Amino acid sequence: MKFKSLAIMIILIIFSLSSTHFLYAEYWPKTGIGLKGCYWDFVNESNGIRISNYWGSTEVTVSGYGGGIFLLSQTNRHIFLEFTLGAVSSVHNYTVYGLNENTGTISIIEILFGGRYNLFPEEVQTNIRPYVSFGGGAYLINDTFVQQNNFPYEQIVSIETNVRPGGYVGFGFLFLFTKSFGMNFDMRYQFVDFQREDLQSGFEFGIGCVVLWGGAK
Repeated sequence: MKFKSLAIMIILIIFSLSSTHFLYAEYWPKTGIGLKGCYWDFVNESNGIRISNYWGSTEVTVSGYGGGIFLLSQTNRHIFLEFTLGAVSSVHNYTVYGLNENTGTISIIEILFGGRYNLFPEEVQTNIRPYVSFGGGAYLINDTFVQQNNFPYEQIVSIETNVRPGGYVGFGFLFLFTKSFGMNFDMRYQFVDFQREDLQSGFEFGIGCVVLWGGAK
């Protein structure tokens, strides 16, 4: 998968850079805001991007991709509080001879509160901080289905929304290029009480950038 290959390449580059750049503990920033892209294969029997053509029909599926914003605030030597607002989607489009087209979209919006526990002691002089993460919250699930017939013209739209509880545990690391800017890699196992057979819990992989402030000057 291209997203996972890119993540591994970025991780290797960051680890190579971390060997020559160090920050003392008192200079590590205490607060931050970041943006990330992510992939979570949350739909059963659907994975990444698939395109197929047969007997005049075209089927396209783009599933599991999304992004989000996260906020960080350090509370003690090892723990950062974290708020995440993210979303992932799966879109399935089916067209037959250009006469009719069906498009189904499933989107999940994550509203999560949690924490990060830094694995390195605060005294370690480094620009990289690995951590374990944990948290929970609400998962807003939106199902949209659009059916369009061209002869005769007719369009049917169906929208259904519900909210399910869930949580996550994970692992990641934060790497600073400077005192105020860095990158974040995060892997989480999202467990959600979907109560439906077509959706599944699973791993979410995220890569993003973060802006931080605070700490000694």
